[in-house]
Amino acid sequence: MKLLEIFLTRKHFLLFPLLVFSAGALFCQSKKEKLFNETVTRVIEAFSKQDSIALAGLTDPKTSVYHLYRGNTYLGIITLAAVSFTTPGRFANQLRDCKNIQPAVLEYTKLPEWNCDTEEWDKRGLFVDTTLHDHMLSEGCIFKNRYEPGSYPQKLVAFYKKIEARSRRVILQDANGKELCFYLTLKNGRWYLTIIDKASSDCSV
Repeated sequence: MKLLEIFLTRKHFLLFPLLVFSAGALFCQSKKEKLFNETVTRVIEAFSKQDSIALAGLTDPKTSVYHLYRGNTYLGIITLAAVSFTTPGRFANQLRDCKNIQPAVLEYTKLPEWNCDTEEWDKRGLFVDTTLHDHMLSEGCIFKNRYEPGSYPQKLVAFYKKIEARSRRVILQDANGKELCFYLTLKNGRWYLTIIDKASSDCSV
């Protein structure tokens, strides 16, 4: 009987750290998702209000923000030190299209796909898929290097891949058809805006 009691005591003693670890992991996970949701909301609000100052607080100066657009042959990439809604030109116009975009409840599910015939995402709402990492930025560079070697140094491509590995792609299409696609990257416990994708929704080329 005493041997059985000792066995059970040891068994419970061994299980206790596992239970504590599991509870801690769940807490960290819930905190991470809470911060993610809050950052998504703040990014959408800043685009809706065309608030460059608010977006500046959501970007990492060491990473910058990459504005992706549809080029004639290759993916176009503009490195932004800061997001501006007042700069004249085509690229700022793409950002101004997001004025008054309406938020939605974030859904963790498969991302919608862009339909060039209807010029809309194939579903409306706010979506993120945490089961995959998008590689549009680095793959765009690799594709151009294949035909124009040296366009993007390998060190830069590797840097882009590191960003992608820590990033989530978020797609919003509101009830009025306004759309916004952006990426948030986790760094030192914070989520930062790193990529604005205006290439996927452009079928002009």
